[in-house]
Amino acid sequence: MNSFKHLQIDASSAEWLIVNIDIQNRKLNVLDEEFFGELEQLTVQLECDTARTPVFLCSAKPRGFVVGADLRRILEVHNDAEIQRFLKYGQDVLNRWESLQRPTIAWIAGACLGGGLELALACRYRMVASSVDTVLGMPESKLGLTPGWGGTQRLIHRVGVRQGLEMLFYGEAVDAEQATKIGLAEGLWNPSDVMGEIARCAETIAERWEMKSKETDNRSSWQMDWELCAELRRQATTQREDELSKLSVPARLAIEEDVRSGLFESMESGLRGERENFFALLMRPEVQATLQRFAKPKSNAS
Repeated sequence: MNSFKHLQIDASSAEWLIVNIDIQNRKLNVLDEEFFGELEQLTVQLECDTARTPVFLCSAKPRGFVVGADLRRILEVHNDAEIQRFLKYGQDVLNRWESLQRPTIAWIAGACLGGGLELALACRYRMVASSVDTVLGMPESKLGLTPGWGGTQRLIHRVGVRQGLEMLFYGEAVDAEQATKIGLAEGLWNPSDVMGEIARCAETIAERWEMKSKETDNRSSWQMDWELCAELRRQATTQREDELSKLSVPARLAIEEDVRSGLFESMESGLRGERENFFALLMRPEVQATLQRFAKPKSNAS
């Protein structure tokens, strides 16, 4: 494996490969073009590797998996073409990662939010640490934005239409046990025995991978569920006078359209909607003000 700046590759075991994410000069892992460039390089190398051992995607940070996109980078965007290139590149890399012909496991401890969950959803499996600080969610609507790297598409596929819409519309995270209960994660692991848990997981997944069957297309069922969620969609997208509603409802309307496009047209249509809707939301004054607050460096976090 080539050396990387933000990825640490541990190939010491013949039974699995560990890829640790460690975004340099940041206390928490956040995603930008440089990260996706390295993930793309790694994906190309794995595509050329005849091994079919599991790949564990972990965090090298003491806190959290990946907490989202780099908001400072997003605030540097000043035109639609630039943000569309930024989002399209991430979407393309995650699509390619998702297509790897070997099991990939997002090994999650701590916060897995926004772009971090989109990254995890592009893995074949998600395993979550049984600790109180493990949370998974898509909080973009609380910032007045939508997911941009496939979150409106893959989340629905994993947890179903109603649960997915609720998470996307309201931005609330779920804990480790909830994540397994709703199908967002395949199981829990004990953080007091990380390597032992990885070894057991690798063995189980290797056996499961050999017996895997092609995933069925649930599109018709999802489309029926979409119609059954009409009241949920109406309530979430009704404009009210409170400040939170003014910030979030335009984003929820865009999320609704992106999910609908993915269910009734194609995933690529939904991904295109994520890209094309993003800039208009980003340029809203209330969104810019919110992002400035969240992106401002703090003394104990980056």
